[in-house]
Amino acid sequence: MGSTPKNVIAALTAALLWAFAFVAPAAVQPASELLLVTGRYSLFGLCGLYVLWRGRKQLKLMPVRRVVFGLWIGFVGYFIFYVCVSYSATMDSGFITAVVVGSSPITIAVAGNFAEKRMPWRELIAPVVLIIMGLGLLSVSDLISGKDLEGANDSIFAILLAIGAMLTWSYFVVRNAQSQRTWETKPDPTLWAGLVAMGAGGASMVLLPFAIASTPPETFEPYPLFKIIAWCVFLGVIASWWGP
Repeated sequence: MGSTPKNVIAALTAALLWAFAFVAPAAVQPASELLLVTGRYSLFGLCGLYVLWRGRKQLKLMPVRRVVFGLWIGFVGYFIFYVCVSYSATMDSGFITAVVVGSSPITIAVAGNFAEKRMPWRELIAPVVLIIMGLGLLSVSDLISGKDLEGANDSIFAILLAIGAMLTWSYFVVRNAQSQRTWETKPDPTLWAGLVAMGAGGASMVLLPFAIASTPPETFEPYPLFKIIAWCVFLGVIASWWGP
């Protein structure tokens, strides 16, 4: 099926929604990164809970192991992923985080090829080598540019967190796609999305009180509070549910 203007617009919209995730951690300060993550995915989880409630009859027919798997990949692919992204973006640069995480299509291709060989390995060598070289340049650029050791260490740790985000997202995409292809009975897409959302939302709801308690008091003044709520609603409902 070829590209259509509608498909292109949908892809561009998804990419735009994805991009907002990288600027949000800095935009909501002084709110903590954990508050953004837990607030965002608590709302996402509530959306998923509503979907699961509506489809509870179908959910009862789904094997328990499959339900647990859906919750697990939601936890890893959304919650852990965005924890890494948020702390990486605020420790150094959202740009570097976006560059590293943006290389996930290559890691997805490599991991997917290990799981189900679909293309010659030689076609992946050049992209993988270039990405590794790029990550290496990012990690040493701060030392070359004259940052102090502490700042350079923060940058390196930020890159490591971004790599963690890249790997968790790659795991989510590959395992999710692989499961959908190999299962004889495909789950309802909306119900499956609800399960994944609850995987991220469940962990967030548990940690939300701790995130609130550990957030600087100035976060709860009118304007900062409005910012964090608005960003959580935007990312948790619009970007997570209708975005990538």
